[in-house]
Amino acid sequence: NDLFQLASKTLLGARGIYEFSDKTRLGFTIMNLNQQTLSDKVRIGEEPLSNTIFGTDFKTSAELPFLTKFLDFLISTREMSTFNFNGEYAYMSPDPNTKKSTIASDQGKSIAYIDDFEGTKKTIPVGVNYTAWKDLSPPDALPLLSGLSRQDRMGFKAKAFWFNITPSVVTVKQIFGNRKKVARSDQQVTVLDIVYLPDSVGINNTDPTLDDPEKSWGGMQKLLSSTANNLIEQNVEFVEFWMRIIDAPPGAKLSIDLGLISEDVIPNNSLNTEDKNGNYAIDEGEDTGLDTLFDSRERSFYPYARDRRDPSGDDFSLVQGQSFNIYDYYNINGTEGNAVLTDVGRLPDTEDLNRNGMVDLVNSYFRYEIPLDTSVSTNPLIAGGGFTDKGWFLFRIPLKDTSLNFRDASLSNVETIRLFITGVAEPVHIQLAEFNLVGSQWQKPDPEDSVLSISVVNVEENPDYKSPPGVIRERDRTRPDEEIFKNEQSLNLILTDLPDGQSREAIKYLFRPLDVFNYTEMKLFIHGDEKNTGSGSLTYNNPASGELGAEVFFRFGTDENNYYEYRQPVEPGWNSVSINFDQLTGIKQIQGDSIQQVIRIPVPGKPGRFYELKGKPTLTSVKFLSVGILNKRDALTPGVPISGEVWVNELRVIGADDSPGWAYNLSTSMKFADLMTVNFNMSQKNPYFHKLVDRFGSRVESFNWAISTDLNVLKLLPFKMPKSNLRLSYSHTESLGKPLYIPGTDVRVDEAVKRIEETPADTTGNTKMQTADELRAETQILNVSNTISASNIKLIIPTDLWYIRDSFNAITLGFNYNNTFSRSPTILQRNNWVWNASLTYGVSFSPDLYIKPVDIPVIGWVIGLFKDYRDTKIFFTPQNFSANFSARRNRNSSTTRPTGYTMPNEAVSRDFTSVRGFNLSWKITEGGFLNLTSSYNVTINSSLAYLLVDENDHERNESDIWNDIFKGQMFGKDYRYQQNLDIRAQPKLPSLWNINRYFTLSGSYSVRYSWNYDLRQEVIGRTAGYSGKSSVGLILRWKSLTEPLFGSDKDKNKKQTRNRNKIGQEFGNKNKIGTDSTGTNLDSVIVSTIKKPPPLTRMLHFLSMTVKAVFFDWENFTFNYSNSNTLSKSGLKSTGTGFTNFWGFNYDAANGPSRLFMLGLSQDVGPRAFSENTNLGDAFSEKNNLEFKTSRPLWEGAKIDVNWKVGWGMNKNTTLSTDMDGNIYISNITASGNLTRSFLSMPELGILPFFDSGIKKVHDIYNPNSP
Repeated sequence: NDLFQLASKTLLGARGIYEFSDKTRLGFTIMNLNQQTLSDKVRIGEEPLSNTIFGTDFKTSAELPFLTKFLDFLISTREMSTFNFNGEYAYMSPDPNTKKSTIASDQGKSIAYIDDFEGTKKTIPVGVNYTAWKDLSPPDALPLLSGLSRQDRMGFKAKAFWFNITPSVVTVKQIFGNRKKVARSDQQVTVLDIVYLPDSVGINNTDPTLDDPEKSWGGMQKLLSSTANNLIEQNVEFVEFWMRIIDAPPGAKLSIDLGLISEDVIPNNSLNTEDKNGNYAIDEGEDTGLDTLFDSRERSFYPYARDRRDPSGDDFSLVQGQSFNIYDYYNINGTEGNAVLTDVGRLPDTEDLNRNGMVDLVNSYFRYEIPLDTSVSTNPLIAGGGFTDKGWFLFRIPLKDTSLNFRDASLSNVETIRLFITGVAEPVHIQLAEFNLVGSQWQKPDPEDSVLSISVVNVEENPDYKSPPGVIRERDRTRPDEEIFKNEQSLNLILTDLPDGQSREAIKYLFRPLDVFNYTEMKLFIHGDEKNTGSGSLTYNNPASGELGAEVFFRFGTDENNYYEYRQPVEPGWNSVSINFDQLTGIKQIQGDSIQQVIRIPVPGKPGRFYELKGKPTLTSVKFLSVGILNKRDALTPGVPISGEVWVNELRVIGADDSPGWAYNLSTSMKFADLMTVNFNMSQKNPYFHKLVDRFGSRVESFNWAISTDLNVLKLLPFKMPKSNLRLSYSHTESLGKPLYIPGTDVRVDEAVKRIEETPADTTGNTKMQTADELRAETQILNVSNTISASNIKLIIPTDLWYIRDSFNAITLGFNYNNTFSRSPTILQRNNWVWNASLTYGVSFSPDLYIKPVDIPVIGWVIGLFKDYRDTKIFFTPQNFSANFSARRNRNSSTTRPTGYTMPNEAVSRDFTSVRGFNLSWKITEGGFLNLTSSYNVTINSSLAYLLVDENDHERNESDIWNDIFKGQMFGKDYRYQQNLDIRAQPKLPSLWNINRYFTLSGSYSVRYSWNYDLRQEVIGRTAGYSGKSSVGLILRWKSLTEPLFGSDKDKNKKQTRNRNKIGQEFGNKNKIGTDSTGTNLDSVIVSTIKKPPPLTRMLHFLSMTVKAVFFDWENFTFNYSNSNTLSKSGLKSTGTGFTNFWGFNYDAANGPSRLFMLGLSQDVGPRAFSENTNLGDAFSEKNNLEFKTSRPLWEGAKIDVNWKVGWGMNKNTTLSTDMDGNIYISNITASGNLTRSFLSMPELGILPFFDSGIKKVHDIYNPNSP
């Protein structure tokens, strides 16, 4: 089944906790997950489950004052000693598949289907909707019209029409009897009626010649879907349909053409279509029919048919009376005037069925002839049906049984299907239903093979079919109120003349590898011919030898060189096949190393049945299934081919592994006051334990444990060192995975060990035998790790002496060491170790290390004149300085396990690196005009790996390595140098005219210099480059600057308040708002008393406020400009990093690039080095960005932001080469640029053309292709 549904998921659980005390508790948990499905059959991997897990957990903690008191005798403690313990245990009781088999031979075991073959049949609908079928082009190769052209054959075109009766009067029961059970709403079956009248004139036959009706022809054709274009690739083998023959003379045949078929219905070699303007719609005056002529013009165009009302016979009409009459549909297929037909819609009629804009004239197709005969004994194309007196039969036409191959047709290039009738003198009326191209999910290795055909047989279609014993039809439980049953079906292998000694098979390749490992048995049913058991049949039993003539085999595995197989004779009737996985995988115990040889053993207790094995298949990865037939060579009847059918059904696995699983984990910690802490944890899980939502365990028993400790070494010293830190940590971890099965196979480790132990020892000593312990170790995964670390070591000497505070006390150390060992099924052993060491020095200088220029004689008097800069400070030392050094060394070795003829191979990798550097931050000035700050850092990476091995790549002694380091190698060879310089300025503007209130300036420049050396390239391996960025910014506080022009709101409020108070006093009341002695509100009096300004004043005030709102209400204007440059040059000749040139007084080209280059102020990197057949490259890029932004409030909670940007840049790559004389020249330059900018885009607003700046306008202006 392709459909799987979970009807419900139920999760039930309970939790209980018993608290012995605040720190000790015991918990219990039980949970059950139950799944139910609506399907009677479930696919493997989608089984409903019912898992129950039981768990208990315990947690406790306690303080240990006695331990703290004991430690107090040894050290001074500040914290309490404690003990903590946590433990959990879980038990899994699984039912991985709640679906139990109803087949008696399965004994009620859990069942999952690999393939029940109900979905084996693959169909590509041809369809029976009458509107999809169109008028046909003249068929070729008509026996009675041989030698005539297409135009001449048109005179013999007779009337054919086809239609659907809606609602359909044909029901499922009329076709299938009681064999098909569907829902009440699905009882009607759509049927296509086809009527052929050989003595009536066909559509567009304007010069009829119907004197001899047997020469007439008529029918229809249809464009197939794109999925049917390649029938070989789609594995299609049959044309299949249900047909009811209402009226047909004896000997009548239905012809089907399949392939590339001409669209030229009116054979004039040109496209006839109603769609004159090509808009794929019917416009006024276009509903003319394919001939593009209305009846009036047809009479003048076809003078020999002018006496006919419809000369072309293409008029549409539909007359439905109270009683059914097929002639009511006589003109339903007409194309003139059919736009009123809602079934078709207002689409133009055309010969161009495939919509490629032209009429296709190619004819290359296969022809099949179907006798209109319902006698099963005389018509071999009848595959089923005949269940009722209505006369419905299933016709199945093999695509290989063609009666005509016209012009080298191919089933890999199919586009159209054509149905027509010819050779009869009397009318024909047939009905078609369920018209399909039929294939199978199972396929033949050779698609062109004519011996084997793959089909299906089932309950609904085949009267002779009986289901296997115990197999019942699946009920559709999504509709519980109705009895709806799904089809029960078998795969049918049809063999025709299988030669002696040969075999044929059907194969199914699985989309995802199938894992059947968790089941005990695979089963299926195989049915041999019961009707024909004589000589030449599949089930023939030779009386002389007593042997059956054919064998059936079922094969599954990874590929053709790695598979399991089961064989047995083909016997009549249904036979149950059982494949026991333990017996099957047991063959590997006797296989040895002969993986190319096919091993065969008899099935215990079943004569004539055999298991076979080739290669190294595994039940965990089944990628294909195959079932086939072998014609055994029989000495008594040599060379006799066999024919017949073999049915295959219910491929399934039974007996899901429901072994219970368990797991536990515990952890404990012991804290020895503030001296040390010890932690221990352990966990174990058996192979069958899994999560509640999983069906099966991992098949691997895992065991893990770890111990760690942390020791405060300072506590052991007899003196105190406050603010110091020296903690030593150690951890050890181990994990062991012990699989039940040898990895990558389905062989149990215990069985393989038992086989080794039972194998006699080789006394000759010629063969090295693997021991049982070696095999166990080979299957396991072991990881062991040890780590020692001491991080952030800081030893502070308690003193205020600056030379100790800023030297020894400013040092921080760190060290870490780790080693690991591991082994696995593919790795014999892996040993890794690594250590890291670091030293950091950091000091902060006093903030008082500065001078004030105002205190300098003479100069200070001049500076003092500028009150804004009197407090200027110049710092003569940086504020912070730090330096660091770190080293890292590691060694990794890995040895692979020997496999077959491959010997163990050890791969070793080593590395030894160091990193050193320093950085400083310096606030140069404060309170002055520029206010400069800067930061500078350098990082140098070096390699010492070359010291680890000698010239023969042999490891050197540790003493030799360290001697070389301390005797001159020191940090090793530098391979990377990075330097960063950042300078920033925050100018302080003078307070003259309040400039500092309205303007803010900023500026910065940063440059990153890098130098790299590829140690593998001695001559041209050095590269240098920089990335610099400069920026300036200006903030203009526009609103504050322009506010005095209009007066502030505060001034206006004050003025209004003074006027109100003045008037209030005149009324004898000093309050601004109140009443007089009569109770009159003074506010109203004041308002009426204040004199309103003249209209002109109010108008000017309104204009000024408008100007202010539009132009002067913006808060700030921000302007930013940045420029960045990046340059990289390879192949430096100098060996230095550039450090000495940067800090030295004199430039030396051998020491690397110049100071200006490192500062990003020059592009001259210095001398270049070249080697033969190499090129050097220069890469330069520049970016510029200018940005403007501002904002203003609109109303409360809303504001408008304006951002405008423009950017431009370029990229340039230069390739340098040398000629034969060593002269350098530029061999190639590539450059590109870009421009980006913001654009104010507003749509055109009617009469305001200046708003015409929409996106189209932007495109027109900046289109690079515009003239």
